[in-house]
Amino acid sequence: MKYIFSILLSYFQVLANHQISIQGEIYNHDNIVVCDIPTTQLSCFYKRGFFTTESLYKEGFIHCAKPRQLPYVINKYFTDNSYALFISHRSILGEALVYEGKDPNNLYPHLRRPFFARDVIKIIVLNRNSFGLFEIPKELRL
Repeated sequence: MKYIFSILLSYFQVLANHQISIQGEIYNHDNIVVCDIPTTQLSCFYKRGFFTTESLYKEGFIHCAKPRQLPYVINKYFTDNSYALFISHRSILGEALVYEGKDPNNLYPHLRRPFFARDVIKIIVLNRNSFGLFEIPKELRL
């Protein structure tokens, strides 16, 4: 299973139209956008080549986060045990990406269209640890 996931992951990384050079594969600056789905929905993403969320239909956008916002988002909203974090860049997502929120110093990225396979720079799987907590992957830590 791990081998198949690795092949599929490589396939979707090759599909990305844009090459973003990020030194040392550290994805922690504000131009990076992180979207997520429970890993139970990954097969559907692979099959369709995109994902949407209920919020896209109800609110008009997919909720995303900047890497520095992840600790808050994960602890407040993640209820499943395993998530796929889709790492992208604002230049890839283009005009469909807007930053909104109540606090002008902490605006959240909102994607006003489906998230496509071509948007992916990297996929990181996030699992709860033995204490039931999520640990921020080292690539996304500040």
